[in-house]
Amino acid sequence: MSDGPQRKVYTAHEQVIATLTEARDADPRECPFGVLVQDPWEDGEQQFFWYRTRAELEYALLDAHAFVDSEAFVEDQDDWHEAKFDLDHALQDIRELRPHDSEGLDDLVNDFYCIVWIGHLEDLVDGEDAIAVSIREELRWGNEEDKDDTSPVKDEELDDFIVLLRAFGADEGERED
Repeated sequence: MSDGPQRKVYTAHEQVIATLTEARDADPRECPFGVLVQDPWEDGEQQFFWYRTRAELEYALLDAHAFVDSEAFVEDQDDWHEAKFDLDHALQDIRELRPHDSEGLDDLVNDFYCIVWIGHLEDLVDGEDAIAVSIREELRWGNEEDKDDTSPVKDEELDDFIVLLRAFGADEGERED
């Protein structure tokens, strides 16, 4: 018997929401496999989700993220099969999930949700992709002398960086101060 994560079978929408809420609220230092998901319409809301293992991330991409909406959970299961099949095969072909993989994966699922970014916490801390650079710039925006600094996150900035990632995409009223 495997010690790896068990794939969840969702029989109720509340189970999907519980998985996604746990991933949204996870600490990326403990759950370093992340994905930035956007609602599938133009200017849809974006949110980071963090998973302890790659398998947990993949299972959520395959079984949960397409069904944020309760109506979709009931009505779109059959429509999701082809995209799910294609996504599963694409994930198997990728040795290590990194930000440059997000566009190809997004093409497979974007009728259901959008994969804006995918990778590891370290990719955001010191990576050069547009999302990482933008978030590091936002981290330092309030500091006039460092506001254009997009260099890797320093150890003393990491806690604030994690707070920023956890609040990313939340409405101002939902953000923790």
